[in-house]
Amino acid sequence: MHLQTTTISDAWYQILYNLESEAYRQDIERGSFEKENYRLQIPWLSLEIMHPLQDMVPVIPPGCSAPPPNTMEYVKEYFIDYLLGGKLPGKNEAYTYASRINIQLFKAIQILKKTPNTNQSSIIVGRPEDLDLQDPACLRAIDLKVHDGRLDIATFWRSWDIWAGLPTNLGGLALLMEYISEEIGFGVGVLRAASQGAHIYEYQLPFVKARLGREENQCSR
Repeated sequence: MHLQTTTISDAWYQILYNLESEAYRQDIERGSFEKENYRLQIPWLSLEIMHPLQDMVPVIPPGCSAPPPNTMEYVKEYFIDYLLGGKLPGKNEAYTYASRINIQLFKAIQILKKTPNTNQSSIIVGRPEDLDLQDPACLRAIDLKVHDGRLDIATFWRSWDIWAGLPTNLGGLALLMEYISEEIGFGVGVLRAASQGAHIYEYQLPFVKARLGREENQCSR
């Protein structure tokens, strides 16, 4: 499924709207909720978000029983702590994205400053040794391109929690785009993301139905 959307909030809603027709049931054999839940997984999801800095946080209408997936404050904390490098890995964390991004970010920015028309400014988040981890990095790569006077970013996710992860992940990446754009002197362009493992867990299905207005407690968009 490919979606070209205006904002992160728009992208999230469109994914939920198309979930029933696009996803398949997958029993969880390894990873989060192993042998406890199933998930509805989309075989292929690709997104183009044309205005990533606008309407970044999904709206949950008043009276809707679905819990908000995030807040703007949480998005900002995620950007600073887990993408830009404000927080070191905790006792139960083998890594944070920032611990892998940070050592590459300065070089990537310098490459774009000196040679904006390049295909060589890519940040690799995934590592070969991730195969030995219980929870390998979901975000694998961030590719940076200057096109038509703006910075575009493309990312790939091995696994992606649509309800609880995707809105915050995209919001943090949008703020990362803004940060890099200011550093290199270009505007903010298109945020792209792709995954073969975007999914909704079983426990989240009532939230999806509530948000789409498919239960008694109706939610309008």
